[in-house]
Amino acid sequence: MPLLIALLLGIMIYGNWFFTAHNIQQAANDAARAALAGLDATERRALVDQSVAASLSSSNIIAPGSVQISTSQANGYYTVSLSVDGSGSPLFQSSLFPIPDTHIRRDAVVQLPGV
Repeated sequence: MPLLIALLLGIMIYGNWFFTAHNIQQAANDAARAALAGLDATERRALVDQSVAASLSSSNIIAPGSVQISTSQANGYYTVSLSVDGSGSPLFQSSLFPIPDTHIRRDAVVQLPGV
């Protein structure tokens, strides 16, 4: 029985980590695509912020305010970087199972049209 409980706990911890990482990556992808509609850096950033808020509002695990958003533009490419610190999550604090990292960062890059 203890082995079964440990196995189920490990599945929950890793499942939560992969779910969080996937949601952050998907939000970054959506935000990068939304930024293509912007005409300048200010408008692109506003579109990114709106897209991230919309993407994460349906997630019960990630609070939209806990995600740090950074953007950059270089050589005709626009990069959206999202990072979240999961060290406050009770499942990530378990010392029974090592998880890849409590700080999850994901990037998405799009090529700007006409640049």
